[in-house]
Order: sequence, then C-alpha cells, then structure tokens
Amino acid sequence: MKPYVRLYARLVAIPLVLVLTSRSLLPQSIQQGLPGRPSETTLTRLVPTPSVWPNRHMMAFSPDGLRLAAAEIDGRVVLWNTTTGTSAFTIRACVQSAPGVRISPDGMRILTFCPHECCIHLWEANDGTLVKTIQLWCVLNVAWSPDSQWLAVEVKPKRANLQSPAALYDVPVTVINLSTEEQVVSFRSRLNTEMLFTPAGQLITTCAVRKSCMWEIPSGRQIRSFPGIEDPGAICCGGHKLFWGEWVSVPMLGFSVLRLRMHLLDLDTGLDTELHIKKDVVPEAVATDHVAFRHKVAKGSPILIYSIAQMKFVQELPGGTESTLNAAFSPDSRILAVMGRSTIRIWRGY
Repeated sequence: MKPYVRLYARLVAIPLVLVLTSRSLLPQSIQQGLPGRPSETTLTRLVPTPSVWPNRHMMAFSPDGLRLAAAEIDGRVVLWNTTTGTSAFTIRACVQSAPGVRISPDGMRILTFCPHECCIHLWEANDGTLVKTIQLWCVLNVAWSPDSQWLAVEVKPKRANLQSPAALYDVPVTVINLSTEEQVVSFRSRLNTEMLFTPAGQLITTCAVRKSCMWEIPSGRQIRSFPGIEDPGAICCGGHKLFWGEWVSVPMLGFSVLRLRMHLLDLDTGLDTELHIKKDVVPEAVATDHVAFRHKVAKGSPILIYSIAQMKFVQELPGGTESTLNAAFSPDSRILAVMGRSTIRIWRGY
C-alpha cells in the first residue's frame, strides 16, 4: 500500500473509531451495557402535568422495587412494572384532585389520599381492588410504620389560629390503627414538613418552631427532641441517621441569597455533621444510602447521585428536556424514578 494511502486510511479510521465508541452515538441497548452507565427505562404518563404539581407525594415503590405507583393529575394512579415498563392496572383514586400515593412496607396495600375529598383509600396491590375507605378531614400527608400496622396522618386544620402567629402553621397529626381504624394518639406538627417512622417504629415529626421530636407508638410518649431541626427530612443509613436541611441566608455581592445546608444526624449518638456540598443543588429523594439532587434553577439539568457513605457525588444522570417534578428511590436505593411533565424515567444499577 502506498504511503499516502496508509496516511489517508489513518486519518479516516481514527476519528471513525472515536465516533463509534462515543456513548452519545451508540444504540441505547449498547449504552446500557457499558460500565458506569445505569440502565434506563422511560414510561409515558397518561396525562401531561403542569410545571407546578399540586401534590408532592406522587410516586411510591414497592418494597422489592419491581413496581412503581405513580399518580396522575386527573385522579388516577398507575401501577407500573419497573422491569418491563408496562402498566399492571389503573386505580381511580380521586375525582377532583391529584392523589398522593404510598405502598405499604409489606407490599400488600396501596394507599391513596385525596386532599379535597377528605378520605384515605386502601387498595389490593395485586389487582387494584378497593379494600377500605377511611373518612378523615382533608389529608395532607401520611407515613406508614415498618410493620404496616400504624398510619400517621397529617390533616389540614379546620380553622387557622390567628391569635398566635407561632401556631399559624400548626397542623394536627393522628396515628391510626389500620386494623381497627381507631385513632390512638395525636400530636401537633408543622405544615409541609415530613413525618418519619424509624425501623424500630418510633415516629419523628416537627413538634415546634425549629424543633423535631421522636414519639413512641402507640403510647404517644415523647422519647427525644432535636432542637434546631425544622423539617426531619428523611431516615437513611439503615435507620441510624437523619438526613435534614436548613435554609440559611448567605451574603453574596452585597445581597443575601438563600442556600440549603444539609446535615446528617446520628440518631444513636446525637452527633450532627454538616455535609459540605458545594454545588447549588436541592435534594429530590433520599433512600438507604443515596441522595438524588438537582440544580435549583436549570431546567432539564442532570440528576446528581450523592453517596452518604462516601460523602461525595458518585453518578450524574442526564436530565433530559423536562423539568423534574418529583423523584423517588426504591427502598434499597438501587432504583431511581424521576417524574417529568409527560414521562417517568427509571434508572437502575448506578
């Protein structure tokens, strides 16, 4: 072969190899098999959702991560098979509003609640048959105990307390025995804060301004308090630590901007550790040992996976073209679902 022919072949072959080995141009099936690339499944939602979602509890995984219950704005809940990407059945949960959804820790029941219809529905997780309806005042949030026996329910106050500004955002929390539907104990909590059950069955709620408490269930005895924690956030690390955040004012160029500082509280020792996350991000989902973050402003920005054990970001997932409305981890944190306006993207194996 003549020298100029060999040179021409090299000039063509080398860029061609680089192009063919680029992840962005490889077929999806091959991309998924590459090291470090999580497999991805995309589900098409039944109804496109506005950019502002009226309910923050719209997705829930089954304990084994094989099923995902996802709410639609028209009141339906779809149970998806996360492996095949197909729907098993659809539930008509609400008539006038978008439902919140939970799956029991034993995987036997799907719970839906409708803020404007003042009730809770329990459904068979196998076929979507309605099991029972519990009438309550307008439900805002629910938390299921690890043994699936107790349900903590946060409801809308029947009247605002205008006499005390500190109590203006107080909401009642009631613990219900699901077998008897008996309301066994009640607490005061704060609006739009989380309620968490530890693996041992204690309940953590916000109990005052910048203060959270741990309660024994069903006695209602206060076990511990956590001053400074406005919102409990999420339980992680095998139930031994509490992931929480606080908004702080940070001076910048003569102005003050709000930044989210994230902490890890050891429930055994009481040691609180600030996580020095320099990226301007907010958490979307927390699981056993991972946190999914997104950038606060950028539309379609990537999802960043943070390892609590390693104290660093370990994976970046493409954000796509849609804004992130909600995200949820499977209980073992190995599967992540991210909801956009018209799709749900599921990653596994990161």
